[in-house]
Amino acid sequence: MPRNNKTRKNKKTTSLRKYFDCVHKEHDKQINKKEYKSIYQIQRKIKHNAKLHAPRIIININKHILRREKDLPSKTIKKAEQMIKKGEKDLKKNKKKKLKKLTKKELKLLKHYHKELRHTVKTKC
Repeated sequence: MPRNNKTRKNKKTTSLRKYFDCVHKEHDKQINKKEYKSIYQIQRKIKHNAKLHAPRIIININKHILRREKDLPSKTIKKAEQMIKKGEKDLKKNKKKKLKKLTKKELKLLKHYHKELRHTVKTKC
């Protein structure tokens, strides 16, 4: 049976840390370009909206878990109930906060930014 001559030495291997450092470096270069100056603000809007959506998602997941109470241990049931209470508390706390609107132009710019970043990371990292 012939052996494959490809060894690890022939492949370009990098550690995960080096890869992430390379990605961060490319991200920093990209974000400093003139057309992508507003990306940071768009990402902050998305993060804010995600924080406001999270409690609802947690409540729904845990209510779904509690539908199968018979099959679950008591510790899991208690934990799910705690998570529901915490989610409801967070909803009350964030009641007056509103979602930040994202325009189509912003979403298009973000999509373009990600596409370009993905391409540069593929080629350079």
